[in-house]
Amino acid sequence: MKNDSGEIELLVESIVKSGNRHMKTVTGNGNEWIREEFHQIDFGDKRLKERFFETAGLLSSKASGSIYPSCHGSWSQAKGAYRFFSNERVSESALFRTHCVQTQKRLEGHSLVFSLQDRSELNFDSHKKTEGLGSISKAYHKHKMGLMLHASLMVTQEGLPLGLSSLKCGSRVSREETPQEKQRRLYQSTMKEKESIKWIETLYETAALIPKDTCLITLGDREADIFELFRVASSLKTFFIIRNRKDRKFIDEKGKKQRCKPPCQRRRF
Repeated sequence: MKNDSGEIELLVESIVKSGNRHMKTVTGNGNEWIREEFHQIDFGDKRLKERFFETAGLLSSKASGSIYPSCHGSWSQAKGAYRFFSNERVSESALFRTHCVQTQKRLEGHSLVFSLQDRSELNFDSHKKTEGLGSISKAYHKHKMGLMLHASLMVTQEGLPLGLSSLKCGSRVSREETPQEKQRRLYQSTMKEKESIKWIETLYETAALIPKDTCLITLGDREADIFELFRVASSLKTFFIIRNRKDRKFIDEKGKKQRCKPPCQRRRF
């Protein structure tokens, strides 16, 4: 698998941030949580494993900062982190697979869990020389460049985060098209060709981690108002709470057809 140091860095930061919320509630020590969470990780080199623990520990101490500030202004520590992320033996799939195993263990014993699916736009518009970026928005006929991050955070009824069940990071193709042309393109595209397929893929990946006797409820904003997502959720015997953006009909408990209208645009999800 080809190494992508940028995606690995984002993955580590995302896991550390979700882990921070969990460990502050449960353990109170970030470094201990990291070592316990990834004790089974194997890069084929013990030095890489120790470098990972050290780098993740530094990032957890200042999860909202970039690498250099998180390394307390030490260039040697920062260079060590960058070398770790660019090492060919390090892959985002191995890191995330190890985390998912632990997430699945924490799901056990819960009768009901929520999958909070959402998208984040990572703005790297000021990084003019960075390759692999795509459009995240458009203003004044100019594209803002960055990456799209789609994640699913598992939480309990009490709001305790249990870990990530899915994480997808990629760039969007920059297109020069009118709203009418975009609508026509999407209408002619298959579901697999649409960006919204990430909601369905994430649901499949999340459902695969859920214990047999645990009820899964997916939460999503207006972007998740997709009929195919509802169909897949029903086929997997899971539930969902989605803020609708389309005027839909549904059958109530009495068997009568009702119309579900989108909420007022001024209301927030």
